Amino acid sequence: MHQIKTGETLPTRLLSPFQAENDDEIKDAYSYATIMADVDMPRRYLTEVLPDAASNEAFGRAIRAAVESVEARDVDCRVLNVGAGAGLHAMMALRAGARHVTCTERWLYLAMSW
Repeated sequence: MHQIKTGETLPTRLLSPFQAENDDEIKDAYSYATIMADVDMPRRYLTEVLPDAASNEAFGRAIRAAVESVEARDVDCRVLNVGAGAGLHAMMALRAGARHVTCTERWLYLAMSW
């Protein structure tokens, strides 16, 4: 596991992509933090989010109700799943009767786990 050195090596203010592009002193710190988050996110998602049965059941009920509400108006239900994770909610929407689901995911390695 990598250890982040504290002190003068990391900035003490909020990092942004704009700052990383325009300030060579913080470019490496921003890149390192981004890579570490990208690598860690799938583990956190797969061990903390997916096993949470209560939340998944609540999401499932809400998704079914939303899809049934759209289908009741005799309209094809199309879903945009922003932050799709491993695609669990997309699968719930398809099982509930959605005709089409489009997924987006910010975390590169989590999106690749599909």
